[in-house]
Amino acid sequence: MTNPEEVTAVVQKWVNSKPQGYTGKCKGKERKVLIAEVTAVYVALPEDTKVPSNMSRHVGTILGELRGIICPQNTRAEFVAGEVGDATSHSQERRQESNMHEREKKQDELQANVKARYHLFDGETILDIDNAAAKALEITMRNEVFKSMVADEDVASPLLSFYIFYTSKELGDECWRFLSMRGKNANPVLRHANGSIITGTEMLQELGFKVELLFESKFRVNARDVEDALQKLYQDLPLGQRLWREPDCKAKREEPDGSLHKVGIVYSKDILPMIKSGVLKLMDPRADFKARYPFFEGEAFLDLVNAAAKALEITETNKVFKSMVADEDVASPLLSFYIFYTSKELGDECWRFLSSRNPVLTHSNGSIITGTEMLQELGFKVELLFESKFMVNARDVEGALQNRYQDLPLGQRLPMA
Repeated sequence: MTNPEEVTAVVQKWVNSKPQGYTGKCKGKERKVLIAEVTAVYVALPEDTKVPSNMSRHVGTILGELRGIICPQNTRAEFVAGEVGDATSHSQERRQESNMHEREKKQDELQANVKARYHLFDGETILDIDNAAAKALEITMRNEVFKSMVADEDVASPLLSFYIFYTSKELGDECWRFLSMRGKNANPVLRHANGSIITGTEMLQELGFKVELLFESKFRVNARDVEDALQKLYQDLPLGQRLWREPDCKAKREEPDGSLHKVGIVYSKDILPMIKSGVLKLMDPRADFKARYPFFEGEAFLDLVNAAAKALEITETNKVFKSMVADEDVASPLLSFYIFYTSKELGDECWRFLSSRNPVLTHSNGSIITGTEMLQELGFKVELLFESKFMVNARDVEGALQNRYQDLPLGQRLPMA
């Protein structure tokens, strides 16, 4: 179709802002801003104007026409060139990587398109991850349930057991899900001592649980991200106090559906005494694993509390982390760092944040930074922090270390989410 002159002019303005012969991509924040500007132009045009269904692809097509180069999304420019002996493009490994790359790229385009069209909806904006984390922290500071968990100097604070959850329905429809048989493992967190399922009615009437609303939004992604941030704040508590096993998965941006999306908490001070007395049974797969493998070749299985303690010990003894604490008289340089897990050699994993699937850093022209460039030209050094014969120990220490530095801006942390 013929592009409206007003739309072409907006894209031409972006092209003119670049040096002559520039072949870099229009992506990230630049692309989102350009898509938003083009969308605004279409909104102002007469009602009979045909509006493209995929605004990101439409903008990319116009960019390609104006610049006279092949659109990057139609090339393999974003893939790292293979070395001799690597998997070929016909191998299963390479096809899986290609398919995953394409799915992630399409999802990113969808999210950018949704945010451009619905950056404001009924007076509310889409939160980014940092603002969702700030909202979660604000909730813990003003909500009486969370404030009651902080012991007063003179008054012992009862240990609450609690479950933070998301729902687009009524709070009562979701608050008991940690007791249900749903999920791939079909394994509730709590059961009766005889192994039978605890019903939602029993939960509220006999176990002293109370339900409370924490946050609500017209955007599902806002509620999901706040839920995720709240769960991460308390992930270091032992299972039994927290009544979820792992934080929820990251949400995808979706168009508003008319529902009010909520984050709630259900809590009780009676659960831990009931577990201790044997009335209730905590269904902890980690405990079963620990009972079967308490030691392996002289090494113990860590629980989350000890994994967090190990992470703290690493930050207090390791020279890299100690160098981040500025001396009163000596300015401390700001380090950029990536904490990672691997079961292979450190060099096999240390460059993953630069991979073509979704790199955190690229060259200024948008090209991929290779692992060799990372070590030889960008001054990166690799160091071992912790090792274990148990994969879960290494994973938990990795998670605890990442959580300690999650509040640093992206660019210092590379990335930890």
